[in-house]
Amino acid sequence: MVAGTHGSLNKAGSTKMTQISTTAGIDTSRAKLDIAVHGGVEHWQVENTSVGWRRLAVGLSQAGVTRVGIEASGGYERGVVGYLRDKGLTVLVLQPIQVKP
Repeated sequence: MVAGTHGSLNKAGSTKMTQISTTAGIDTSRAKLDIAVHGGVEHWQVENTSVGWRRLAVGLSQAGVTRVGIEASGGYERGVVGYLRDKGLTVLVLQPIQVKP
């Protein structure tokens, strides 16, 4: 669409709907996970254990999160990544150089 004009961003006759995805970022350490939801002011922390992962999944669901970016952290992220993927979330494992300013 050209700036200043009106119209649809979808092809005429298309029934495809735009999906809106809420994203969260997780900073990983051996003992804990720090979570922040994009565009929100809230952030929280859970233990990096199966109990913490369950609390995390509930919190992400309540926030409407469907995609998660998590920093690779020496393997400490592996358990939570598998858990969240099993719960149906899209999880992107990012290398530290990708997330450091």
